[in-house]
Amino acid sequence: MKQTKHQTVNSLFIEAALVSMQIVTLTSTRQLTSLELKKVHIIVDGTVLPTRIIEQTDKRVTLFLFEPYLFGFLCLAGIPGQLSPIKIKDVVRTKEFDSTFTYKGSDLGVQYTSSKSSFAVWTPTAIHVHVIIYKNWHDEVGRRFPLIRDSCGVWRIQLNGDWKGYWYHYEVYNPGMECACIVDPYATFLSINGLKAMIGKLDQNKNEKVALRSLAKEKTIIYEMHIRDFTSAPSSGVKKKGKFLGLVETGTTNDEGLSSGLDYISKLGHYSRSANACSGIFNS
Repeated sequence: MKQTKHQTVNSLFIEAALVSMQIVTLTSTRQLTSLELKKVHIIVDGTVLPTRIIEQTDKRVTLFLFEPYLFGFLCLAGIPGQLSPIKIKDVVRTKEFDSTFTYKGSDLGVQYTSSKSSFAVWTPTAIHVHVIIYKNWHDEVGRRFPLIRDSCGVWRIQLNGDWKGYWYHYEVYNPGMECACIVDPYATFLSINGLKAMIGKLDQNKNEKVALRSLAKEKTIIYEMHIRDFTSAPSSGVKKKGKFLGLVETGTTNDEGLSSGLDYISKLGHYSRSANACSGIFNS
């Protein structure tokens, strides 16, 4: 695995940042000498990029790139022996960035068939992206596959075979930052608490339409409850307080002998009920 975070302890430079498509700022711990200023450069894969200094303050140097910044590569700024990875910062809020990386395709996420699964994720600032595949949602060790950078900052990979029901997330590496584990923002299926996404096809999981009794909206009563809080009180009379099983207990009463739990709800005459925080306490 390639390292993207470089040693900065006792370094001359605090940070290098890309603020526009062709402007890099280099912040130092002290003012650079005239000799050091002559040595300031930006390098990528061993090649020095053509630049010039357009501004200098006590502890900051501003560099102009003659060509637009090379996204998808680890670029370093500084002087020989004191190089700092260029972090992608204010540039992401510029019109130039938006126009360069706007993607209008409809294939982001996972496109699943029984013979292959195609992954696509939009992350234009990344220099490496991996997808980690798990057999079960609760597995901690999975198989890693590297994605390839495509146009508009989209990263892709196609995995042959039937991956239906497998789980995944991405490892995204941005320059100068630690690796980030990211759940697919384009996922259609998520695990408990949204920690992983599942591979599958949405139209294969559509439920059949169920005919509901028509009821005028002015007569509809909707009761919203939190599964844990509904039975967690010491006086609820429920044995399995705060649990799913506690929610479905019947014949329960509180300390005053009044109905509690579902028996209480049934006496209210509500037609619709919304239960909150189902996945969050699944293991409780």
